[in-house]
Amino acid sequence: MEAENAASLQEFLGLCVFMLKLLFRTWNRCPLDTF
Repeated sequence: MEAENAASLQEFLGLCVFMLKLLFRTWNRCPLDTF
């Protein structure tokens, strides 16, 4: 059970990193004055 939880957590973190990379790529493509 512990191993399954760790695996799902790692998968979730990987997804978060992927989404952040996608977000930064979009920001870099069309720079907006968000701040």
